[in-house]
Amino acid sequence: MPSINARAGVFLSFVTVALVGAAGCNSGVGPAAGSPSNRSGSCPNAQDTFSKMLPTTYAIGVAYELGNNELGYYSVGTAFAIDRRLLATNGHVARGVLDAGKQVRVVQAYAVQHGTGQVLELTRALIHPDYQTGKSTSTPDVALFTTKEEMTEWLDLATEEDVADIQPGDAVYATSFPGDVEKVAPVIPGQTVPQATALTGAITALRSYQQDVLVDATNTDIIQHQLPTSAGASGSAIVHCGKVIAANNAGTVKVIVSIDENGNLKQDRTTVADNNFGVHVFHLDYLVGLFRDNALQGEALPPAFDEQQANQNNADEGDATDGQGQAQQGVAAFAGTYDAHVGDPDDLVHDFVFTVSSEGNITGTASWANGDFSLAGQVDATGNLYMADSDAQGEFAGGEYYGTVTVNGQASGTYEDQYAMMQGNWTATRQ
Repeated sequence: MPSINARAGVFLSFVTVALVGAAGCNSGVGPAAGSPSNRSGSCPNAQDTFSKMLPTTYAIGVAYELGNNELGYYSVGTAFAIDRRLLATNGHVARGVLDAGKQVRVVQAYAVQHGTGQVLELTRALIHPDYQTGKSTSTPDVALFTTKEEMTEWLDLATEEDVADIQPGDAVYATSFPGDVEKVAPVIPGQTVPQATALTGAITALRSYQQDVLVDATNTDIIQHQLPTSAGASGSAIVHCGKVIAANNAGTVKVIVSIDENGNLKQDRTTVADNNFGVHVFHLDYLVGLFRDNALQGEALPPAFDEQQANQNNADEGDATDGQGQAQQGVAAFAGTYDAHVGDPDDLVHDFVFTVSSEGNITGTASWANGDFSLAGQVDATGNLYMADSDAQGEFAGGEYYGTVTVNGQASGTYEDQYAMMQGNWTATRQ
């Protein structure tokens, strides 16, 4: 095998979502739980829950050619076993693995098991047919990976009866490979034995993709929770009373990306809020049904290298100019629009432009009816985008844009302004 350069300084623009387990109930460790099943004493305690979860937790990544007979490794997210050769994760994690081939020559897509370091070869990726890139909190952001090797332990998905009575305050658990830990303990297939991080928290809300309906057990799409997840934990199981009730997929985390003195990618993350989100198990169960019925074939792994797309990506890096006709290498310009929700005032709709440097720095301007606001933010190595707007005089509270930038020059996501009580979708296109 080629020698390893695990911290290669290659800025990979994989497609993922930008915004950014397990089992068990309360046992005196973590939050108090109040579900009927907890009160009946039928739930396993935290230690038993984590004992079941940890062996089913896998770090997902890709190995790619660096040249000079060397390989680079890139961690994309987390997945959990649900059958002998089946892993569950997020749609944006699977999309990140698939789109790696548009940037580099991927030689293997892999899963590395917690506690043993066993490496599984991923053979196919199947994404929920209704998932839309950049809309992880409004479309079912779940996916499956098939594996070449068999697994011996897996988690059970909660049934309709299991989730009928879940409510805010119920204890939840997750095991994952967060990105901040990755900086200290990188996952290198065949060389390291990764240790998943065990997290405890509670459900904080049940939400539907439709914001104008009364939410109940029949229309819950999102389980909001306060598990302290971060980027890298995408795709981890959220477990309550021993069974998977959701797949963790989004959170309010600000990502700061920079390049160190050796040319390697460096990321710092700041929590913007305490609430995170998971896709309800109903959507995962539906996807598994499609797979079992051979109604969804998915895409083969590793992804084929798209040399034409990769060359275009490299050529595009010099497209923008500095106003004097000189190309600024690594600068990409975007123009976009925020569409207010139906019933919102027309002056909430606004246009914006921004540029992204080769280091991932964002600068730009948002043009509202009451004036222009400056934009600043970051895009991380997987395409996750965060930026905020503010006026020069500080008269208006700023809002925040979360989303993703794809390799084909599209960007999309959500805009949130807690003070103005507004939230909606935005789209942008590379110019």
